Amino acid sequence: MDGVLYNAIIKSPENKMVVNLTLLQTIAIIGNIELSLRHPKNKGHSANIARGAAEYLIKELLFSWPEIKEEKDLLKAWEKVFLFKIEEKEDIKNGGITS
Repeated sequence: MDGVLYNAIIKSPENKMVVNLTLLQTIAIIGNIELSLRHPKNKGHSANIARGAAEYLIKELLFSWPEIKEEKDLLKAWEKVFLFKIEEKEDIKNGGITS
């Protein structure tokens, strides 16, 4: 990563931005993160950041599109890849995810 960009990120790691995504875009991003995490050299901090981003997106997806909870095989795959548990109960606060 370019040194200037890296330094800017390090100085403000908690800065947030709002991004509006469609359900399809969200699933595509989650899928691409899943694929990237399968690469044997994708370890360390950036992999952990990507895993956290996927968890956040999945929480938002479960909140915005609760019908997806019926896709049990998909949810099990996400639990395995992203290392968290999706609870059966309705939990509006975090989409039913426990880390």
